[in-house]
Amino acid sequence: MWKSGWLSRRLFATALVVACTSIGWGICAPQASAQLLTLARRVNLNVLVLSAGDVGTDMVKAGLREGGVPFTEINLNAANRQKITDAFLADAASLFVKRGKFQAIVTPNEAPSALSAAEKASLDKYQREFKVRRLSTYVWPSIAIGLNGPTWSGPFDGFTANVNAAGKASSFGYLNGPVPFDNNDPAISETYGYLALPLPADTVNKRSFTSLVDVPIPLTTASGTLLGVWNDNGREEMVITCAINQYQFQQQALFQGILNWLTY
Repeated sequence: MWKSGWLSRRLFATALVVACTSIGWGICAPQASAQLLTLARRVNLNVLVLSAGDVGTDMVKAGLREGGVPFTEINLNAANRQKITDAFLADAASLFVKRGKFQAIVTPNEAPSALSAAEKASLDKYQREFKVRRLSTYVWPSIAIGLNGPTWSGPFDGFTANVNAAGKASSFGYLNGPVPFDNNDPAISETYGYLALPLPADTVNKRSFTSLVDVPIPLTTASGTLLGVWNDNGREEMVITCAINQYQFQQQALFQGILNWLTY
């Protein structure tokens, strides 16, 4: 008897949704419950890593494994790889719940060439809908991510990075001092990267860049961004402006903050 009653209620709810979809929610809304009108959002605890055989995503994968964080990897260089679509990123968990399949996204840079325009659009849409953050592991500073062009480029060996006030207030508050970069062999370039200054906030298009970790720019009195967050009208993307590998001290020092930010 109970099962029959449950089935009747289920069929009634389904019929109501179909009817409201057919004739318009504005007509049905006064009679329908609020639950029928709003899909809840749920996000799986899994990180999507789009790799390209690059040092940055390899660094992140090592950190995720060390922290016991589950992730799904897609090799962007594979000919038969999974395509990134709306359906791949999210689905309907039930009649009233839409499920995001990934709690965070990791990419080699801000615009991987192996992704089509449609795939990039799906990633952007997914981020905004589910408030999912993204990490681009090694970028060239540009207007596309809220930075000026590089003020300096070259090896970071022996440099010192500093977590600024925004970084301490964000996810790097556990660091009590500066982060020195490895310089194990003066004859070998161990870390290459770029230093640049953030562009002014674009209040019209709701875009801004917040630097979290800075490095003094050689031969100047200014500091350039090593790591920061690009807010693109509600879509958040953390970027790193140098190539860090999984074996370096700077990775061990900074990765906890990166992961804290990426996964909330």
